[in-house]
Amino acid sequence: DVERAHIDACTYIGPGGLRFAERLAALGGRVRVPTTTNSCSVDLKRWRELDVPPSLGEPATRLAEAYVRLGCEPSFTCAPYLRADAPREGAQLGYSESNAVVY
Repeated sequence: DVERAHIDACTYIGPGGLRFAERLAALGGRVRVPTTTNSCSVDLKRWRELDVPPSLGEPATRLAEAYVRLGCEPSFTCAPYLRADAPREGAQLGYSESNAVVY
């Protein structure tokens, strides 16, 4: 059985991915295993201060929030295996990340 997952779709690349995540959350969707999130398109706390246009900052923030509502850990990293709770050797993972090589 899959023990953990990693969501690569946290980067805002258009309205389709945002609609998908928000729809799952609106339907009451929840992750079934501990799930981390890939890096986000913007600094969620400082995008306004960094002069990121609202046309990117607002939907990127909504996308991140939708995955958190689904129960994902707000890790927002492309290296989830470097976290203190790294998967054990031999664990079955559902990681969708180009550098997801743990052991």
